Amino acid sequence: MLVSWGKPASDGGSPVIGYHIECKDQSSILWTKMRKTLIVKDGSSFTLKVPFRGKPIPNVTWAKPDIDLRVRAVIDTTDTFTSITLEKATRSDSGKYTVTLSTRLTVVQHPVTEETMRPMFKRLLANTECTEGESVRFELKVSGVPSPTLKWEKDGYPLQFGPKVVVIKEDVDYHVLHIRETLLEDSGVYKVTATNSAGSATCQATLKVDLGSSRPTRQCAEPFFLNDL
Repeated sequence: MLVSWGKPASDGGSPVIGYHIECKDQSSILWTKMRKTLIVKDGSSFTLKVPFRGKPIPNVTWAKPDIDLRVRAVIDTTDTFTSITLEKATRSDSGKYTVTLSTRLTVVQHPVTEETMRPMFKRLLANTECTEGESVRFELKVSGVPSPTLKWEKDGYPLQFGPKVVVIKEDVDYHVLHIRETLLEDSGVYKVTATNSAGSATCQATLKVDLGSSRPTRQCAEPFFLNDL
């Protein structure tokens, strides 16, 4: 559904410098201001613009908790608005941006945007078969804002990591579970759960390890007596 508004027929005698969008549940009488969320593609650029008024003209400061925006971004401020532009956005640029207006008399803070996205698998674990002694890879791609943490399990229990079983992060959202020199007991169901502040997602796959032809087998025979009593 797309909702749009036209420009007001009258400004009431004062220039319009910005708009607020409010919403409410059908059964409620309370209106709440909608927060602005901006979603951009990795590698693209974006600009956040905030109009303001004040006398004397306030000092303007942009902030993000985990980054120095004076180095990362281009900030442009006039007497009536301030804007911030980031080039080649990466996942670390996601989060909450705050602009602060300050004078000798007062300080006003305004959260500009806060984006979260629950984890989403772009590539799922795939069922795998191998011969005992071979190594296998479980590959997956998962995204989310903020970046999700991964929890691995085998047959419902936490996966035990070591020299034989390791997870390697090969890209921002690309992870590989390596199981080296498999044994029959490595067969089972491997599950990964991705979690962040927006939610969680789970996928799983089965590993089947077959007995190798080079492994010696124990010969069995029905028991019998060599001599009668």
